[in-house]
Amino acid sequence: LYMEHTFAYGQHREVWAEASPLTAAAIRTLDAYCRERFIELAPNQNSFGHFERWLRHPHYRPLAECPDGSETATGEWRDVPTTLDPANPAALALISELYAELLPNFNSRRLHIGCDETWELGKGKSRAAAEQIGLHRVYLDYLQKLKALAARHGRMPLYWGDMVWNHFPERLAELDREMIHVDWGYYWAYPFRAHGEKLVAAGVPFWFAPGTSTWSSLVGCNEAAYGSNRSAVLA
Repeated sequence: LYMEHTFAYGQHREVWAEASPLTAAAIRTLDAYCRERFIELAPNQNSFGHFERWLRHPHYRPLAECPDGSETATGEWRDVPTTLDPANPAALALISELYAELLPNFNSRRLHIGCDETWELGKGKSRAAAEQIGLHRVYLDYLQKLKALAARHGRMPLYWGDMVWNHFPERLAELDREMIHVDWGYYWAYPFRAHGEKLVAAGVPFWFAPGTSTWSSLVGCNEAAYGSNRSAVLA
C-alpha cells in the first residue's frame, strides 16, 4: 500500500491535511478485508526519497539533504527538496515515529521502506561522506538503519532497486541478504532478465515489479504496460 504522506499521522497534520489521508481505522478495515480474501496487505512508507510532501514545510526542511533546493540531472533547479539527510539523527527519529504509528495497523510482517529516486543524495549534506566512503556506502548504511527500525516491529524490509542499478551495479555483493531488493521497470524493454541473473548470481533475494503505466492518465500507456509485464514474466 504505497504512501508518501497520505496516512493521518497524529503529530503531522500539516503534511496530510489536504490529501484525504487514510486513517488507522480505515487501514485496519482494509487489512481485514484483504485477509478474508487471502491477500497480504503490506505497508509502505517512503523513508528516504520522495519526501517532498514533508520537506516543503519549514518545520521539516532542516531534515533534507539539500534544504535550499538542488539542480536536477537535466540542469533544472528544484526548489523543494525530496531526499532526507541520511546522517541526521532527527530524520531517522521521524521515520521511527512514523513506523511506530503506522505498522500496528497491518498484519503483514513485511514493510516496504521505499528508498527509490534519492536524487539529491551526495549533492548536499552527505557530499563529504560520499566522496570519502562512496555514494553506495552512504546509501546502504542508511538502509541498515531503516532495517533496524523495521526489526523493532518484527518486519522484513523491502526496498526499490533503482539506486543500485543507476549508481553502483557493481556492488551487488554488498547488498543485505536479509532485505528484499524490488527491481522496478516501467518500460517495454526493461532488462528484468539481465538484472535477475545478476541478482541470482550474487545471492540477493529479489522481486520483480513491472508497472501498468496508468498513473496521471485516463487510458494509460498500453505498450509500456504490456512490455514491462511481459519482460518480467518471461525473465
